[in-house]
Amino acid sequence: MKRLVQPYYLLALLIGGAIFWFNATNRSTTTYFYGFAENLETEVNFNYPVIVKELLVQEGEAVKAGASL
Repeated sequence: MKRLVQPYYLLALLIGGAIFWFNATNRSTTTYFYGFAENLETEVNFNYPVIVKELLVQEGEAVKAGASL
């Protein structure tokens, strides 16, 4: 005679419940870090005069990796 609940099904149910509980209780939040990235010297050298037409970000604004500055 078969058991009503096989141990493997019970184990799978417990693991699934643990994964669900872990994901439900540990919602990640955005972490912000504040600081300054400074360089002592920046050399911009063009063979002809240039004018900066537009600054896409302001000082202190958050930017994503690879974003145009």
